[in-house]
Amino acid sequence: MSSAEQLERQVLQFCRQVLQFTAQEKILIACSGGTDSMALAELLQRISSHEPGWQLAICHVHHGLRGTAADHDADQVAQYAAERQIPFFLRRVAAGQYAQSEGLSIEDAARRLRYQALEEVRHLSGCTLIATGHHKEDQAETVLMRLLRGAGPTGLAGILPRRAAIVRPLLFLRRHELTAYCQERQLTVCEDESNADTAFLRNRIRHVLLPQLAADYNPELVETLAKTALLCRREDAFLESLLEPFLSQV
Repeated sequence: MSSAEQLERQVLQFCRQVLQFTAQEKILIACSGGTDSMALAELLQRISSHEPGWQLAICHVHHGLRGTAADHDADQVAQYAAERQIPFFLRRVAAGQYAQSEGLSIEDAARRLRYQALEEVRHLSGCTLIATGHHKEDQAETVLMRLLRGAGPTGLAGILPRRAAIVRPLLFLRRHELTAYCQERQLTVCEDESNADTAFLRNRIRHVLLPQLAADYNPELVETLAKTALLCRREDAFLESLLEPFLSQV
């Protein structure tokens, strides 16, 4: 069995056991065209053959940023979907204008509009779930970001594997595993140059702070922060279970 096939089995198991996918799911894949989301699309496309009740659709959100480079990304994702006969949806939003009108950072504006667009497409297409390509490094960055801002167990639980209709089938995987998978499956991926711009807080944490902490203090920091998120998530769930009988009396 190839390493790609092993990864596909692991993701299928995670979807069944942790994310609790049913035998009949219609999954909308959020796909930017980058390594993470292309790996997600290919993984779900391949493992869906083991789940005949699963149906897939792909949505690409164009944020109105990066000009022709963003247009190229949208075309690449559309081509991928067409080659595999997966229904494709393109949504265009104006993240720059929204950020200015609402007093938000570009990051926050793009995220809000993206999830709003994905939810609209989910309802339009009749999908039950929205799958995103968040992985273990994303989890570590989120925990560290919230720790810097100040957070309790709920905040330090980080990115949840499943929240309402949103699922993260890759949250247990490392970025290098997804890169290797894309290479083995010979997937064409898009590189968003804004991901290297350290003017954005998450990028500074990703490219500067996290590597420095890992080099100077803990080479397994990504795994440590991901484990912290899991412990906080379990602790938070336990506390909620204790409070639930009392909340009904208030």
